[in-house]
Amino acid sequence: MTKSKSGFTLIEVLVAISILSIALLITNGIFTRFIVNQRRDISEQELQEDVRINLELLASEIRTSHASTFAQKKRNDAEQTGPGIVFRDQTGSICVMHRRQGQAWQRSEKTTSEDCSNVTFDKFTTLTDASTNIEDLSFKIIPEPIVNQDKLIRQGFITVILKAKSSNTSIPAFSLQTTLTSRQTDV
Repeated sequence: MTKSKSGFTLIEVLVAISILSIALLITNGIFTRFIVNQRRDISEQELQEDVRINLELLASEIRTSHASTFAQKKRNDAEQTGPGIVFRDQTGSICVMHRRQGQAWQRSEKTTSEDCSNVTFDKFTTLTDASTNIEDLSFKIIPEPIVNQDKLIRQGFITVILKAKSSNTSIPAFSLQTTLTSRQTDV
């Protein structure tokens, strides 16, 4: 009588389980690394998008503002305000200020007829997301606008220098610099 052999031996089952375990571990490691990289890339994209949107807002406001009103606002410890840029918007009745306060980019506006550089701004709106840390936001007016008899002789340019970082520490900070000017030629 011949014995038919059916089924697997214990050794064959252990070898199969070992090979399957190794394949699952390798697949799990690749998948985990993919998820980590994807999350980092999404955070980096959100950081760049946040900065881009706010820079475009500033650029739009500066392009339509009155160039003769560009002024730098110095740091005021009494008001707890950081340095920033002020200018009169296209309507001519609203002074606008952009600044960095702490790690945030802030904007304020005030309806007034006085010189924008003398206006005290009190209500600021934070423009950047909480996960975006603005490490540097500075403005340089080069050269100063020249007005002679209510006529704009030389228009100033505003150079914006910005350094931003995500609260996600695996994303490197990035810096950018751009120069903006008004398209308004009237005073």
